Amino acid sequence: MQKFNLAIVIMVFSTIAITPKAEARNLWTNQPRILSTVTAQVSDSSNKDDVSIYLKRGFKRLEEEKYQEAITDFNQVIKLEPNNSFAYFGRGLSNFSLHNYHTAKDDFDQAIEISPNFAYGYYFRGITLMNLRDKPGAIADLQKASTLFTQEGELELAQRADNAIEEIQAI
Repeated sequence: MQKFNLAIVIMVFSTIAITPKAEARNLWTNQPRILSTVTAQVSDSSNKDDVSIYLKRGFKRLEEEKYQEAITDFNQVIKLEPNNSFAYFGRGLSNFSLHNYHTAKDDFDQAIEISPNFAYGYYFRGITLMNLRDKPGAIADLQKASTLFTQEGELELAQRADNAIEEIQAI
């Protein structure tokens, strides 16, 4: 299977944006926005242009807080390419923002199943689990995210995951 890299700059929600939606409101109050470049592996098919368009637009709509529209775009990607972990991740972020925590968790689960070393997937599933009052699950996912971020050389993000763990343990 031929692959090409599709660079997608996504806004991974700032902890300030997450804070009003989180039960543990003080976890990320002074954190700056996390801006990350995610490189998606998209199969070389006749649908690759459509997938690229829907992904970019979905993340843009997510950034613009147009969550339902973003979900529609991510659903189109999933229809065209069922194993696209970034589509499930984006849809998970959208559902999280709409307080659909169980659905968001399912999306993050699917993203992680497809891409088992997806640090952002573990990070945001951990945040979601905290909202679902699964403290042990949240801590486990944030620890995994920290490990993966460290392996990727993303030490600042690893530290944020570690800080979140400390805050959750203090609750």
